[in-house]
Amino acid sequence: HWIPASKQIFDDAPQLMSLVDSELSYGLADVAEQQLLSGSCVGEDLNGIHPQATEFVAPFVPTAAGMLTQIDILLFAFAHVDAAMIDADGLVLNPLDWFDILMTKDDENNYIGSGPFDAQAIARLWRMPVATTTAMTQGNFLAGAFKRGAQIFDRQDATIEVSTEHSDFFIKNK
Repeated sequence: HWIPASKQIFDDAPQLMSLVDSELSYGLADVAEQQLLSGSCVGEDLNGIHPQATEFVAPFVPTAAGMLTQIDILLFAFAHVDAAMIDADGLVLNPLDWFDILMTKDDENNYIGSGPFDAQAIARLWRMPVATTTAMTQGNFLAGAFKRGAQIFDRQDATIEVSTEHSDFFIKNK
């Protein structure tokens, strides 16, 4: 992740640090999250978790009658993971999908969850932690055994490199 910076910005250390902390660090984390979750494994892209995931298929037909909700489908997803002899331990959703779930109400118009004023509310569904990210496209989800099935080996922490090379030679490592 990079940005062009003028020579003058290097004379103003507080402004440069602010730029690094606000723009570059956030942008790097955003790119890393996108790659880890959805990387296409083409070119320099990582092989993301979502493209490698087994496509969701309901592992059983429910005996309870009625229309399936989004929450029911996510319970099926946990059952799908567990049916593969792996204990599910988390869920990744787009924030808009999570907000939609949080808005679910019963027939008397009461929130089925803890409601909007519960300061102790933790993002959980069916006892599983929920991670929200815009890197997950709306309408998709990822249920999995992340502690067991996903590891990140980061060769180095974020570093700052400065160059006065011509055009994009520095970025392209020329």
